[in-house]
Amino acid sequence: MYATIVLLALFVVSTYTLLEHGNQGLGRVQTYTPDAMPLGPAYDRTEIAINGTLVYNASQDRFVLTNPEADEPTPVLGLDEDELRPFVDRLVHVNGTFHLDGGSFYIDAKSIRDLHETASPSPTAQSPL
Repeated sequence: MYATIVLLALFVVSTYTLLEHGNQGLGRVQTYTPDAMPLGPAYDRTEIAINGTLVYNASQDRFVLTNPEADEPTPVLGLDEDELRPFVDRLVHVNGTFHLDGGSFYIDAKSIRDLHETASPSPTAQSPL
């Protein structure tokens, strides 16, 4: 009986600790804008979400996220051009991994979605006449 109470108490304490303090691997994904990107080495290979306007930079031949307050755009890699093209000049939300490579940085995108996308209205039942 005492063993059951001790195991239950241990379970409660460990669950509380995990939920309260978390773990780096289980932590929340932080959402940023291009002007507030963390560029330090501690953030290399960190899962992040970033909001900004997706544009195609012809001189660099790649897609980037921009923001009026950002010093430089954030390159978006990892998704096919066919997946990114419909979002050009739109405010988007990108999930992916932040990479810092020497003096440059980029997002290895896993997904992208339009921030202004609205859910389609649900069909309404029509009453018989």
